[in-house]
Amino acid sequence: MDSSSPSTAADAPAAAADAAQPAEPAAAAATDAAQPAVDAQPADAAVADAIFALGLSDGMEEAEVLSNDLSSSSEASSSSADAPADGAADAPADALPTRGCEHYRRGCRLRAPCCGEVFACRFCHDAVKFDGERDEKKRHRLPRHLVRAVVCTACGLEQPPGRACVVCANVFGEYFCPICVLYDDDLSKKQFHCDKCGICRVGGAENFFHCDTCAACYSTDLRDNHRCIPNAMKSACPICQNYLFDSREAPQVLKCGHTLHRSCLEEYSKHGGYTCPQCNISLWDMRHHWEILDLEVARTPMPPEYVNQVVNVLCNDCHKESAANFHVVGLKCLECGSYNTRRL
Repeated sequence: MDSSSPSTAADAPAAAADAAQPAEPAAAAATDAAQPAVDAQPADAAVADAIFALGLSDGMEEAEVLSNDLSSSSEASSSSADAPADGAADAPADALPTRGCEHYRRGCRLRAPCCGEVFACRFCHDAVKFDGERDEKKRHRLPRHLVRAVVCTACGLEQPPGRACVVCANVFGEYFCPICVLYDDDLSKKQFHCDKCGICRVGGAENFFHCDTCAACYSTDLRDNHRCIPNAMKSACPICQNYLFDSREAPQVLKCGHTLHRSCLEEYSKHGGYTCPQCNISLWDMRHHWEILDLEVARTPMPPEYVNQVVNVLCNDCHKESAANFHVVGLKCLECGSYNTRRL
């Protein structure tokens, strides 16, 4: 993820310029967390109701940056969830676009410090050397910060990274980050480099701030309005297990502070998931659903031998213990009324 941008209060972190990142949609329950689609509720509505959009996009450089998104502008593809580009390591220069590849418009190619081959961008490299490499011992990714040479697509001269060719003056990119060695002609992404993240992000530096505790760029709407978890973004998505910080998939920050990919959350909610995969807290305001369960309990009498049976439960929402009346429909927390409980 060469660049990323932050998201809103109930939103999320910024997306990397070369990867798409999470952005938390501000939900009606910004303090409620991401809401999955339950009871056939459309996934989009559920997510909008309960998640904080994270605009971390390490590969979603051209993806539209939501007001609550944190995007990052690294060497990413034009769509937030785009797969790495198909790069050909040995492709002749005349077979490649004059201005970059499907991921970036630029006037140079990178000499990979790891394998010595030339690629249009790190995603093109990774598509061949990581995704397309069958030998696990040879599989590797391009370390963007270690690139020490670029090849001008206009004259073919190999030279140290710079804004323009030292011979023909071909401008390699309207945006150039000497730290990430990131080039891109598309300034509409509003790329910026975050020194603390160590990568470039998209969405405009004025729209994001770096949370030192969470170790990521978040939308200014989230300043003093989110639950901090140390290095929240420097972890694996609990659904797909891919690393979040420089992921090319946009992430989402839940009300509990945990993060996961937006697409993973939507798929999870489509299948009835309504709790955080890590801490089990409800993702949104479930009071309406609890009221429905109250009616179902009242309409479903238990056999005489179970009528007065009481069990101890721990509530996943309020984290308090209570003695609940046993019922097959669910065990209700006597403290907050939630059915999101576990039997002790």
